[in-house]
Amino acid sequence: MGDVRRAAALYRAATADPAAALPQLLSGVTDLDELVRHVAAVQLALQLHSELQAPVARELLDTLLRVSQPSDRSLLTTEYAAATDDGEACWDLGQHIALSLACVPPGSADFAVPELISLWQRDRQFYEAVLAAVALTFPDGGRPLATALTELQSRVLIALTEDEAIWTFCRDTRQLLDARGLPQSRQGMRAFLDFNKTA
Repeated sequence: MGDVRRAAALYRAATADPAAALPQLLSGVTDLDELVRHVAAVQLALQLHSELQAPVARELLDTLLRVSQPSDRSLLTTEYAAATDDGEACWDLGQHIALSLACVPPGSADFAVPELISLWQRDRQFYEAVLAAVALTFPDGGRPLATALTELQSRVLIALTEDEAIWTFCRDTRQLLDARGLPQSRQGMRAFLDFNKTA
């Protein structure tokens, strides 16, 4: 079992004053307690947009893949919800991990991108997973050229065009794409990708 009390104290400190909590968070990502490690890593990314060390990011991804399985019965998910309960709301571990991966600098966790795409393709309502893949492959403020897309970038955008719902029902999609200089409609994205094929 995780140390919910200690994890909750770390979560409160990080959300109250992220900069002041930085030493605790940096120490927390190497803690022996799994729950404390996850709270620390997620808050480092969410609150401070810190680049996570590869082993930390990989642990988050492995956990995300594990807790997203219907057969998962680990206590970590319920303990995380308890640790992040501020009296008004609490967080789902899987959702929080996806959101945190979306905050790390593009290119620093390329290994996570194919897994995030696959996870979303298995659960089309888990929009945060594929949006994290977009954020990990395209920098904020960029203006990518269709002819200069990497294979990984193309894979992410092609995956987006496969589903209508993410364009229709997820209000974050257009905002995320606009911030990265990408087409904000499914039709526009298909035209962008078609240009890449014909150029």
